Amino acid sequence: MWRLLERWSCQLFWPATVSLALGSGGVYTALFAGKKIGRQCRASVHDIAVIGKDEHRERIPIGIADGGYAFPVLVTTAEGLEIILNEFHLPQTDAVFRPIVEVDWETLPTTFFPVDADSELWEFAEHAIPPVLQDMQNGAARILANDIGRRIIPRWETMRSDYQGQVEGKIEKVIDHAARREFSTHLRKNARAKARTHTPTWDVVENPLMGAADKRQKAWKAMLRQHKSLIAYFKNEQRQEELPLNEG
Repeated sequence: MWRLLERWSCQLFWPATVSLALGSGGVYTALFAGKKIGRQCRASVHDIAVIGKDEHRERIPIGIADGGYAFPVLVTTAEGLEIILNEFHLPQTDAVFRPIVEVDWETLPTTFFPVDADSELWEFAEHAIPPVLQDMQNGAARILANDIGRRIIPRWETMRSDYQGQVEGKIEKVIDHAARREFSTHLRKNARAKARTHTPTWDVVENPLMGAADKRQKAWKAMLRQHKSLIAYFKNEQRQEELPLNEG
């Protein structure tokens, strides 16, 4: 659960994100980061917090108070997360937890999401291309964006359609670039097919992963190098974006 909160906290707790580590007695030590508004959601202020069970709310704050520490202490209750001592440095972050952050513990997903709609394109490049290569290994004739999303993000079908669209948009940007550059001899955008597939679609036009065994191994190594090149391109903040051509 805490890994999920760490990944999704820009949505759940803005302007706070949280990283947690389990300590003794079921007490969590947390690193909360106040957020700057911006594309990369980078931390500007950090707070250490302690999170424990509601049944220990009387004991947990004792050592914090006696030691003169100013970091917040939170407890998990049936309703959610509640601050019981001190406060966060960033007022906007502190306000999120006042009087309580409501959490439905019964329905809260416990799956780790490797990417979300706010992830960088290089992160999508890391996770979206391996399923593409797997499909090519299996002889697939087409690559579908929503199928890639379903395979890299658990509980895909439970997402709102508009949020799925945001994620698909980033998958599309990554594979579009790959089809124009690193994988240009293997993939081609098929804009017309989207009317039938209802998702961005690419045709596999040349598949070296379906040839003789020795050639497949050589092609696989080459594609892994191309994958690394793709990731490096999106990590480069000085990269020059390309304007896509009309693709049929």
